[in-house]
Amino acid sequence: MSDVTEQELKMAVMRADLALKTRQAFWETPRNLAIIGGVLIALVGTAAGIVGFKLGQQPQTINVHLDAPLFAAPQK
Repeated sequence: MSDVTEQELKMAVMRADLALKTRQAFWETPRNLAIIGGVLIALVGTAAGIVGFKLGQQPQTINVHLDAPLFAAPQK
């Protein structure tokens, strides 16, 4: 049998878990900020798309000037 006791194995697992959690904690805040930034960009893009869609639905107005000359007379 091995000389390693159950208590030593538990301590090794706990040290490995602590090292993993330390590495994960380092990236947690930047990752969350990146997620929030991505969500904000998506919301702004969606809002811009909706505004553009609504503006495109406005009816076009055509102005016809019946009193305007058909051609410009040459200047003398």
